[in-house]
Amino acid sequence: MKRMLSNMINRKSFYVLFLILSYILAAHSVLWAASKVGAVGRIQAGNGLIYLTSASNDIIAEILVQKDDVVEQGDPVAVLRRKAIYETEITLTEVELERVDKLGAEAIAFQKLKILELETQGVQAIALQALQLKKAKEDQSIALKRLERLKRLGDTYSSQELETAEYELETARLNEEAAKQKLARLKAEQTMNLDIANQELQRLVLKRSMNIKLAEQKLALAQERLRSAIILAPIDGTILEVFRQAGEVVGDQSIMMMADLQNMFVIGEIFESDVLKIAPEMPVTITSNALPETLHGHVESIGRVLSPNSRVVEVKIRIEDPEVASRLINLEVSISIEW
Repeated sequence: MKRMLSNMINRKSFYVLFLILSYILAAHSVLWAASKVGAVGRIQAGNGLIYLTSASNDIIAEILVQKDDVVEQGDPVAVLRRKAIYETEITLTEVELERVDKLGAEAIAFQKLKILELETQGVQAIALQALQLKKAKEDQSIALKRLERLKRLGDTYSSQELETAEYELETARLNEEAAKQKLARLKAEQTMNLDIANQELQRLVLKRSMNIKLAEQKLALAQERLRSAIILAPIDGTILEVFRQAGEVVGDQSIMMMADLQNMFVIGEIFESDVLKIAPEMPVTITSNALPETLHGHVESIGRVLSPNSRVVEVKIRIEDPEVASRLINLEVSISIEW
């Protein structure tokens, strides 16, 4: 009887202990689940999928990359047929730019020599005329002294000699006046000729500058056209697909698709009731039946705008190891954010 009573007590104690452990485990599970936010999302590459195309309706001359090629930003990936035309246009424009620059420089140099020649000739002519004026003044002084000497002699000179002396003085005076006028005219002509020559020099300088500017604008336009004929990689990344081949018309179709596979993300959708529970840098686990293993990451950014229909907010999660994720872009996954 005692043994039976003891067994009943032991069974009862075991049952109570079992209930206590079950309660503890259940409470722990509830607390553990409550400390996580679950959601669904899709794997995406950094900057998303990038489709390369051309604004011009041209024919593809050459595709420079293949699928899975890794490229850097600015690398040429395709060439359009008009590239050769634009290269010729650039060459011709560069020749034209060099020509107008050279011709303009030569015209300016010639005009500067002409100005120097005008200055030299003008200075020489003015100096020579100044000597002529000096001689005319000396002649007038001599004629005046001769006349005055005759007048001092009284009746010893004839009227003809007096008339001759007066005529010579008047002639000398007229010669001096003419020399003065010519000197003034030479100086005025020198100033006027130099003004005209300098204005022509300024015109030539302006003309050369304008011709160079027009040629440079034409060259810049040709270079811009050339750039439009070469498709460049907009980012560092990997070529995912090549849709078009050499000889095909670009039209409005994409030439190829690329993405940044070194930076992989999950774009998750968090219900409005859970948004305020999460914060940047919180750890995240990422699972899917298609994944060979659980992926890990952290919250990088949280959206601020709720979708009006689904009442969710997008959260961006950076995947720590992008290798596996880069092979499953757009895969739907489950995410669990620990908070």
